[in-house]
Amino acid sequence: MSTKVYYSYSGKHGMMYGNGPVLAKKLFLEGRDSKELGFMRCPAFADHLKNVYSISVQHSIDLDIQDEFLTSNTMPQEFFDTQVKTFSGKERIYGFPQRLVFIAEDDSLEMSEESPFLSETQWSRDTNVIPGKLDIGKYFRALHCAFVIKKGVKKLKIEEGEPFFYLRFHTDKKIDFIPFYWTEEIDHIIKNFRFAGGENNEFHKWKPLKFYYDIVKKKNIKKLIMREIKKKLLK
Repeated sequence: MSTKVYYSYSGKHGMMYGNGPVLAKKLFLEGRDSKELGFMRCPAFADHLKNVYSISVQHSIDLDIQDEFLTSNTMPQEFFDTQVKTFSGKERIYGFPQRLVFIAEDDSLEMSEESPFLSETQWSRDTNVIPGKLDIGKYFRALHCAFVIKKGVKKLKIEEGEPFFYLRFHTDKKIDFIPFYWTEEIDHIIKNFRFAGGENNEFHKWKPLKFYYDIVKKKNIKKLIMREIKKKLLK
C-alpha cells in the first residue's frame, strides 16, 4: 500500500536545481562496504530510518561566522536579502527559507524536519537543524531550514547537492512522490494560509497547530489547492 505526496519548488534556484527526496538510507550506503554494515539490519535502526528522506541543497553556500552576524566573500547580497533569516545572531540561530512544499493526498500525514544525521559533511558537523513537525494532510506551507551554528565554528560551507536536512514521514506506507509545477494560483493560496503570528506580531500571536488545521478544513482550502495541483502534475 502506498500514499501520494505532492511536492514542488519555486524560485529561480528551485525550479532548475531542486531535486526530489532521496532515501537517507540509500545515500548512506553509497560507496560503502555493505558487509561491514550489519548494524543496519537491526530492527530498531531499520524502523527508525523508515521513510526518512534527504533533501539536498540547491546551490553552494560559503559563510563566515562573526560574533552576531554572517558575512561572506563569495555570496551575493541577494542571498542575504532573500535566503537568510536571523533569529538570534547572539545565539547563532539562523534560517534558510525554502521555496519547497509537500502536500499529502491523505487526510492526515505527519512530516518532521530533522538534521541530516547520517551525512558526513561540514554542514552536518557544524550545525544542528532545528526540528519541527507538521501534518501535511491538514496544512501546507513552504519549508524553513532553521539551524543553530555550534560554538567555535568560524566558517560554514555546504556544497551544492549535499544533504541539507532530512524529512521523516510518519507512516508505514510507501511514499509515492509526485512533482507539480508551482503556479501563481498555488503561490497565492500558500502565501495567504501561511502561519500569521509571532511574539512581535501586532495583530496575531502564535496559535496551536490545530487552530490552523481547523481553518483549512473549515474553508475547504485543501480541496482548492489539490484541484490546482492536479492541473500541473509533472509526472
